[in-house]
Amino acid sequence: MNTTTIVIICLVCAAAALYFLGRRTKNAASGTPAGNKNPATSNIMGLDALTVSDWLRNLFDGIIEIVQSENLMDNHSSRRLALFVESASIKTTDGALHQVPSAVRAVPDILKEARLYFNCAWQLYLLMHFDDRPKVARLFPLVDGVEQSFWRSVFESNERIHNLLNETVTGTSLADLRRATVTYIQGKHTPAERALLEVLRPSAEQSNAFTDGAMLFSMKIVELIEETGAELDQDQKIEVLRVCAEAALEAFANRLLTEFDLDQCEVVEFPEDFYER
Repeated sequence: MNTTTIVIICLVCAAAALYFLGRRTKNAASGTPAGNKNPATSNIMGLDALTVSDWLRNLFDGIIEIVQSENLMDNHSSRRLALFVESASIKTTDGALHQVPSAVRAVPDILKEARLYFNCAWQLYLLMHFDDRPKVARLFPLVDGVEQSFWRSVFESNERIHNLLNETVTGTSLADLRRATVTYIQGKHTPAERALLEVLRPSAEQSNAFTDGAMLFSMKIVELIEETGAELDQDQKIEVLRVCAEAALEAFANRLLTEFDLDQCEVVEFPEDFYER
């Protein structure tokens, strides 16, 4: 991780600490409970955090072995981008779980949001480095198809992982994709998101589509964990934010992405109505 990224993350975490403190103070003054009244359980479908974390790490290690055995593959293969999404999503999910084991119930939602974010990340990167928006748009179904194939093989080998994550992988809706595209690629933010960015942005000079998306993604993960009933203290929130922001920004230096050659990539032309579904 380069020095600039480290500085940005430190500044964001410092701003987030003040933001969380201010929100807690406001809640206390108004008598609003700080956390969900329903306590989070320490397992999901009978699986504890350690078991789920072991699965995620084994999946991540398996992907790294694939990358190394194939010598990073052709630099124009859609498989590169699928492996990029899979590895980054799984690593981020496990990183958040490691910081807050009680977040185990949020793992399906964290993984879902991570997959949405990192699918947007590679598209945003390519859009900024290649002048071919239509080709990037038509590349997504190919990458998604490869990724779906990966998850099918995982589910076939472990029924408990299938039960835990199948809906997460196969249940992503068109509305989910549109929301992620608007937020993470187009940068069209809601008033609440704009207000949050005003608080978290390190400076105008260090603000761009990459950093804005990473900050909103990281805060979204904190929100998803809290929605399960897990009561995070301020330090845990900052650590989840830090881990996710690091993963989100480091992704743009991942060789699977940075060495991808869109010009050499052959993209299958599907009928126009395919892209409307």
